Amino acid sequence: MPVDQVKAYISVDMLKRDVRNEKAYAFVKENAAGDKKPAKKAAKKSTKKAEKAEATEEKPVKKTTRKKKSEVEESAE
Repeated sequence: MPVDQVKAYISVDMLKRDVRNEKAYAFVKENAAGDKKPAKKAAKKSTKKAEKAEATEEKPVKKTTRKKKSEVEESAE
C-alpha cells in the first residue's frame, strides 16, 4: 500500500501510539518474570577445544564389589 493511502487512513497520532505500544509490548515480553533467560549465552567452544575438554574430563570410576576372603578360599577348594 502506498504511503499516501496509509496517511489518508491513519493519523500521525494513531501511528505514534501504535509504535509506542509495540515497543512497550516488546519490552514487557523481553523482561517477563515467568520467562527467565540468561542475558548472555556462553560462547561456544571451537571443536578442538571441545575435544580437548572431553578428553581431559574424568570419567566416574566403576565400583565393583570385592569378594570376601572366606568366599575366595571356598571357591578355590
